[in-house]
Amino acid sequence: MYISGIATGLDTETLIQQLMAIERRPLVLMQERKNLLQQQRDAWRDINTRLNTLRERMADLSRIDLYERRTATSSVTDVATVTAAREAAEARYNINVINLAQAHRVRSEQFVEDGQLKDLDLEGTARIGLGTELKAIEVVKGDTVADVARKINEADAGVTARVVDGHLVIEAKETGAANEIQFQHDSGDALWRELGIVDAGHAVIAANVLQEAQDAKFTVDGIEIKRSSNTIDDVLAGVTLRLQGEGETVVEIKRDADAVVEAVRRFVEQYNSVMSFMSSRSGEGGVLRGDTLLMRIQFQLRSDTTSAIDAPDTAYNHLASVGISVDRHGHMSLDETKLREALAQNSASVQGLFAATKDKDGFDGVAARLESRFQAWLAAGTGLLDARQKLFGDRMRAIDDGIERMEMRLELRERNLMRQFVALEEMMAAFQTQAMWLEGQIQQLGMMTRRG
Repeated sequence: MYISGIATGLDTETLIQQLMAIERRPLVLMQERKNLLQQQRDAWRDINTRLNTLRERMADLSRIDLYERRTATSSVTDVATVTAAREAAEARYNINVINLAQAHRVRSEQFVEDGQLKDLDLEGTARIGLGTELKAIEVVKGDTVADVARKINEADAGVTARVVDGHLVIEAKETGAANEIQFQHDSGDALWRELGIVDAGHAVIAANVLQEAQDAKFTVDGIEIKRSSNTIDDVLAGVTLRLQGEGETVVEIKRDADAVVEAVRRFVEQYNSVMSFMSSRSGEGGVLRGDTLLMRIQFQLRSDTTSAIDAPDTAYNHLASVGISVDRHGHMSLDETKLREALAQNSASVQGLFAATKDKDGFDGVAARLESRFQAWLAAGTGLLDARQKLFGDRMRAIDDGIERMEMRLELRERNLMRQFVALEEMMAAFQTQAMWLEGQIQQLGMMTRRG
């Protein structure tokens, strides 16, 4: 701490600040250089991200299952709905649902007294299940139909039980005529008979049937078929029918052109995003203007996507032939109608254009050709883009080191300036003291001279 300009009258603090501002000019230039390198590295990071996304979009187009997907429709979904796997044949089927499969459902008598479930006053071991797989339940004095329902559900006998308005309702978990509910009692049919579910006999048949066990009956192109379930997956290869109600419908299985068109559209959009961003960063005022690597990537990307593939005897050997074109400004566009026509005429050739590989097909499609570029550009640690980002990072760290060293030198320089100005103040103060002493001596000499 010191008092500025007491002896000299100078504003030494301001002078020091101005001198240090001049000294700091190289530091400002270094920071500006670092900021530019930061912008350049960030631009390359963005390019890296966009190219990775483009790589994913192209990988989607190289998946074989994309071109083998099927779309399935039903003209009357209240009659049947349909799904299809890729192995399903392209075809139309006339479906007539005569009746649906049903689950066997029975009920007991009503056991209510004064608005409450009443005790059954029954006990013993009863058996219930489907077919020959019967499970035992133990009924004791004091049980109500709600207790019996709970015990049936806990027995896991292939049926469900519930209470509806005091009635015990039991229903098979599986549909179909073969899945009738069977009832037995170890000492006869007392329990089920007392409940009003069966008539009599050791092997008993339900008396109060709410719904018969029934197979689904339907026709496919006039052929009558029966199944125990309303979900049918063993009649048409790769096709699953889900019967919903009686009536007629037409089921159609086709290639899923929409999936291919959507995948192509997403690729086109990402291609334009990549090219547009790179152009904005390499053009007038762009932070990567003049970057030869960026210009090379732009050229190779456009060339690899627009040039023809080396496919012998193929209907479609370049993207433009299926409606994907690039104008003179580098913007890619999709003619969806042309792409759909190509898929309808020769889906295998369209698939080869994108997804073919030399090992399997004898030539590389666009996806395989681009993938070799992506590997060179985007490989972690060894790719060109990683190397370029590392280069900028190294340069920024070198500038940081230089800034740190210069900050230290500037700090020393500012201290030296302060010491020099303090010394100047001290020297000027001494001069002023001497001047005042001389002035006093001269005044005394003058007075003595006048007296003499």
